[in-house]
Amino acid sequence: MHAFSTESRRLRRLLTALGLAATLLAAQFVVAAAVFAAAATIHAVGSEITATSSEQTTLAVSPAAAGNVLMLAVETKFTSGPSFTVQSVTGGGVSRWSKASSYFTLDHIHGQELWWGVVTTAGSSTINVAYSIPPSSSTATSLDLQEFSSSAGASTVWSVDATGKVDNGVASTTLRYPSLSPSSSSELYWGYLAVPGSLNAGATPGCSYQYDARSNQVVYCPSVSSTIAPTASSSSQTYSSIGMLVQASTQGGGLAPAVTGLSPSSGPVGTTVTITGSNLGGATSVRFGTTAATGFSVNGSGTQIITTAPAGTGTVDVTVATLLFGTSATSAADRFTYASATPPAVTGVSPVSGTAAGGTAVTISGSNFAGATAVRFGTTAVSSFVVNGTGTQITTTSPAGSGTVDVFVTTPSGTSAVVAADHFTYTSGGGGGGGGTPAAISAVTGLTSVTSAEQTSMADSPAAVGDVLTLAIETKNSGGPVPAVTSVSGGGVATWHQAIAYPGSDATHGYAIWWGAVTTAGSSTISVAYDVASSANTASALDLEEFSSSAGAATVWSLDASGKVDTGVASTTLAYPSLTPSSTSELYYGYLNVPGALSAGSTPGCVYQYDARDNQVVYDTNVSATIAPTAPSSSQTFASIAVL
Repeated sequence: MHAFSTESRRLRRLLTALGLAATLLAAQFVVAAAVFAAAATIHAVGSEITATSSEQTTLAVSPAAAGNVLMLAVETKFTSGPSFTVQSVTGGGVSRWSKASSYFTLDHIHGQELWWGVVTTAGSSTINVAYSIPPSSSTATSLDLQEFSSSAGASTVWSVDATGKVDNGVASTTLRYPSLSPSSSSELYWGYLAVPGSLNAGATPGCSYQYDARSNQVVYCPSVSSTIAPTASSSSQTYSSIGMLVQASTQGGGLAPAVTGLSPSSGPVGTTVTITGSNLGGATSVRFGTTAATGFSVNGSGTQIITTAPAGTGTVDVTVATLLFGTSATSAADRFTYASATPPAVTGVSPVSGTAAGGTAVTISGSNFAGATAVRFGTTAVSSFVVNGTGTQITTTSPAGSGTVDVFVTTPSGTSAVVAADHFTYTSGGGGGGGGTPAAISAVTGLTSVTSAEQTSMADSPAAVGDVLTLAIETKNSGGPVPAVTSVSGGGVATWHQAIAYPGSDATHGYAIWWGAVTTAGSSTISVAYDVASSANTASALDLEEFSSSAGAATVWSLDASGKVDTGVASTTLAYPSLTPSSTSELYYGYLNVPGALSAGSTPGCVYQYDARDNQVVYDTNVSATIAPTAPSSSQTFASIAVL
């Protein structure tokens, strides 16, 4: 009995000690959590800085302190074509700018983007913005900047928590910013709202409303801890808005997680990704942009995480969060680029030729280009290239070469297959913009036009090898999606090229221009395929013209420029796109659609013709300066498309 009592006392003392240790550990945990995991409070610094011009490329700023964050809203507008994007933001005392959100609005004219960056150098500086197209009389942009600080000062870790947009095309007197829900407390809401008319400041509690140089609105709410959806009031009108939530937390001394590398750094959804870094032990979440990975494993030393890429698009920052020490700061080393699980496909190359010395600017069209790792002309890789945001276009410069080669695009999902549309021909002269002598161009025949519910073929008989056929195509569907042309073949042309295609702003019509050099003269049939089946609601028209050049069969034809006009505004002067040639004696070919009647124009050098649907085709065979044909009519809306 005595031995039993002694052991019992020892056991009680041990349990008491363990309980005390547990209490102390819990207390330390609470203290650490309070020190390292508490969100920092956010405050606006100064007032909004805003500027606008046809293409606003700079903005003078003077950040107050390192560790602050600069929030930048960018609006782009292009009345003569699809809207354009910001390619990069640099400077302003920020070492690295990040794009949080970007989208094209429903009107096909505007674009909205939100960028942000952490200040590394305070004092006077200039922000530089690069766009995807040069400025013109049809472009407009605005830059809206606001600086914010946090109570954590220079040790603040800023990160994007959520983004969203509102753009439903519905007119309202209550204009809404995106509804967003924070994952922590005291977050910053930053948003931008564009309207065609005027609007009033809202009354959402905790939010400040400001107006920019284009009379649009910026809102910020610096202490958001629950779902928020700011609003503003106006007369009934359509609008579009974009918004984001930003977290500010402390770094947790030298214990904050840090991401130093990803392997691989690109791939489709579902790619197994290895994240390397430091202080990754105890990770509570892994995010690709704002999307959390569904599962992950951390190695014993806290230097590596293995996870799977969740759903996403574009290029995103991969961040790691721990309970006590916050979220990893973003850097170039943590970027992951989403690529399609489907191999890339090349559907067009423009121009289709260039000099043997290389140096021709080339645009490659197709699909699934996101995450591209290489572009080759035959077996020769290009030194650099740029992929657009939708993964459908690559711009690059041709390397030196000879003969006709296939242009390949490679992504983590594979390499594009060989198709006729990917051919690029090296010339000893100046074809494709290489500096050769332009040939004189002449029309061979008059306009050939056919129409039906879905016109899939038309007879032709090209006069000579080396001529070019231009084909304007209109599609219409009054009861469903607008048909698009998926391919053109035959007609004595080995390879047809799509020069331009777009759905009209009325959501009923579609327009495209295709072209191809004649390789076989004589009677033939052109075949056209669409992505929507024929029905009682569909209609289409094919308008064909043949042109020859003084170079005969040795002619190298190439696309120089393309454009559209589709404003939805009624006018008595109907305009074709304004295009500027890069050489002399070029061919302008355009198509104009109207709901009513129109007359031939009188633009010097232009020939006006009418097609089977009473729409208009225009051409000018000797264009050496900017050209913008017009046609008169009663006041009506219209849409036009053209190429050089």
